Amino acid sequence: MGKSALLFILFLIISVHGAFGQLISQQQSDSLNSSLANSKQDTIKVKNLLDLAYFQLYTSGNSKKGLDSALAYIKQAAALSANLRSPEYQRKTRSYYARYYSTAGAFDTAKNILMQLIGYYHRSGDVYREASTWSDLGKIISYDDAGRAALRLSSFQNAYLLFKKAQHRMEEIGAYKDMADVHLNTGKLDLAEKELLQVLDEYHKIGYKELQYTYDLLAVVYNKKQDQINELKYRLLMLQNMKETGPIQQRLSMMSFACKLYLDLKRYDKCIELANKALALYWKHDHDDYYYIMVAMNAQANLLNGANQTALDLLTKTLREKNISPLMNRILTAHLAYYYKNKNQYERAEYFYLKALSAANTSETYLHKIYTELAEINIYWKRYSKARTYLDQIATLTPVTDASFHAGLEHSLFKVDSAEGHFTSSISHYQRYKAINDSLYNIAKNKQIAELDVQYETKQKEQSIQLLNSDARTQKAKLEKVNLQRNIILAALGLFGVAGFMAYRFYRYKQKANDSIIKSHELIKQKNKQLEFLVEEKEWLLKEVHHRVKNNLHTIICLLESQAAYLENDALKAIEKSQNRIYTMSLIHQKLYQSDDIKTIDMSIYVPELIQYLKDSFDVTERIYFQVSIDEISLDPAIAIPVALIINEALTNSIKYAFPGNKRGEISVFLHKQGDLIVLELADNGVGMDMKVESNNPVSLGLQLMRGLTKEILGDIQIKSSNGFMILVSFKNTVLDYNEVQQSEPVILD
Repeated sequence: MGKSALLFILFLIISVHGAFGQLISQQQSDSLNSSLANSKQDTIKVKNLLDLAYFQLYTSGNSKKGLDSALAYIKQAAALSANLRSPEYQRKTRSYYARYYSTAGAFDTAKNILMQLIGYYHRSGDVYREASTWSDLGKIISYDDAGRAALRLSSFQNAYLLFKKAQHRMEEIGAYKDMADVHLNTGKLDLAEKELLQVLDEYHKIGYKELQYTYDLLAVVYNKKQDQINELKYRLLMLQNMKETGPIQQRLSMMSFACKLYLDLKRYDKCIELANKALALYWKHDHDDYYYIMVAMNAQANLLNGANQTALDLLTKTLREKNISPLMNRILTAHLAYYYKNKNQYERAEYFYLKALSAANTSETYLHKIYTELAEINIYWKRYSKARTYLDQIATLTPVTDASFHAGLEHSLFKVDSAEGHFTSSISHYQRYKAINDSLYNIAKNKQIAELDVQYETKQKEQSIQLLNSDARTQKAKLEKVNLQRNIILAALGLFGVAGFMAYRFYRYKQKANDSIIKSHELIKQKNKQLEFLVEEKEWLLKEVHHRVKNNLHTIICLLESQAAYLENDALKAIEKSQNRIYTMSLIHQKLYQSDDIKTIDMSIYVPELIQYLKDSFDVTERIYFQVSIDEISLDPAIAIPVALIINEALTNSIKYAFPGNKRGEISVFLHKQGDLIVLELADNGVGMDMKVESNNPVSLGLQLMRGLTKEILGDIQIKSSNGFMILVSFKNTVLDYNEVQQSEPVILD
């Protein structure tokens, strides 16, 4: 068996290709964990909990500890989103439950959750989220799950069509790439190649830069086609486009693919260089399976490159680590066996291979390697019958497509058949060995590989030169800044000297005038105290006025409530409207006498209280969801009262008329600053209204009132009725103008 027989195992272990998820790094995970306890109970915290859950699902290797941690985060996110009454994040949390159940092996449960979400988004007309959920369904199906490949493909096809319909170009291309990934894993290599090249073209058109994942898929296509030149081309492009930040597992996976290809191409120096670079990334990270895979490749490349002692030191040091997983322990043990085989210590090599074999369990991928190497040892000892036994065992395993492995297998079969006198079959095995080997290594291919290496190294050098030039410019700028600072300091010292002399002269003059100034100051302090007392007395009296106005308004409300008991129909409705309007004004007077600042109303505090009053009055807390966003805006009472009445009128109309038959709905209230304007937006997603209705319609009368109030504050009002009802009021916070208008054009409440 040739030296390349050891290489295919590494490819099969790291070949979890396909689209990578949006994953936070270990450092981000640690930071989020440490800040969770003190973070605000809002949707940002829900998002952070879900990010932590996804990190655990991605990095746990399906371990119980990792799955339990992920589930705990998801449960916290679900409880918080329920408390916040956020339907969006409640549904998003359910999609993460689906990811958890899929990772835990309960695919049917995961599928049912996602199909329910898809049905909801379809009924509500949310095309983007429906498409995203179809994409989630495709992604929870493993790329090697042949039984669900059709479902995986149809999920991505549905996502592609819906993203296209919603005109989300980036996601549309991503779904098309996912379809190509399915075709790749179902053996439709030509179709996958065509689709992925089209994906690259579309990404270039929209200026998308993160092409490393698409390059990765194309490299896998060419690997399966045994086209090593194109595979190397896209592996090198993948490395060039790989981000220097982000999850280390993603970066190590990409570097592992390139390193494995260099091993296949017998470019051991390149593999060692890349592996050392990858291992250096772990200087402040805990070691995981990606790290141990790269250790195995590094050791393999050093063994094949003749650096046996370097490989031995690396393997023995790594095998002493306590947290190494059983599978990685077996891989590294096999490489230690190969070291002894390479040193012609076949008894020690056989011992370690048998040790690895006894621990292999059901890992067929691992058995290929062990059987081939044990066969090679027995061929060396001329135990051809035992060697054939090991080679026959390979035929019972799942076939692999690695060309290097098959070349070595054919060569071993040729040796055994020749030794046992089966010359016809031995010639056939030798011919197949030569054909595969010649396809892997020839002069033309080596020339193309060298050209690709030169292109990659040139690109790397250009990037290094650009970085050095940038550093040089930065250093020059820093030096110029230091020189400028030095000159400024020297000039400042000179000025300080002159200023010090002048200050001394001025101080002497000042001393003479201090006595008279002190006397004047004492007199001014006495006057200021008198003025402060008068101001405080005036403010106390003004607060008392606001308090009494508020009490009088509440007395009126109580009288109206008493009168309402004897009224019906239109009269009763008029009384109820008047109550709400009076409460709206009384709440402003209450805020004024309770606040230290009696000149303005803080709308970010006032508006939510008014909304809560209306929700309680109409008992719609469970039926209507209010989305509120109020900037920190303080208004003069002369402005605040009309604005408050507009909000009261609009929300009352929406609550009463937008959702007939006790339907559920959503009302949004936004008050924001836009330049020198203040914009009030009131909207609902209810039935809307016909803008041509008669003037005696109660809603139309309310609109007349709002137009009058808007005119009172010199504002503009826009009213729209499409997919619900929306009122947009913009005005300036200029008190003088409002007071003038109030004196000339009062608004009459209906």
